[in-house]
Amino acid sequence: MAVAAIFIAQLNGVEMSFLRVISVSFTVTLAAMCSAGVPSAGLILVLTSMGLPIGDVSLLLLADRILDRVRESINVVGNAFGAVIINHHVKEDLLAYDVLHANDFDLNGK
Repeated sequence: MAVAAIFIAQLNGVEMSFLRVISVSFTVTLAAMCSAGVPSAGLILVLTSMGLPIGDVSLLLLADRILDRVRESINVVGNAFGAVIINHHVKEDLLAYDVLHANDFDLNGK
């Protein structure tokens, strides 16, 4: 997303100083954490904060669609690894909890 924002800035003749690149990187990080699950929503947020025209996003839609699929796949795999790691570390505690509280629930509805 940062590369796309910098590309659009250069396309519009905006000079990107080192501090501006750092600012874009920070904004992209925040946008990645806070934007809705809509394709290119974060990019539009970043372009708006930079004062760039959002109409230029159409130049990147095809490439961003492919990259968005890759990013989403990496996100899903990362979440799956996190769940596996947490399960590995708390498996014994969960089994002990299940054994301890096995009789707390009446499955017959009585």
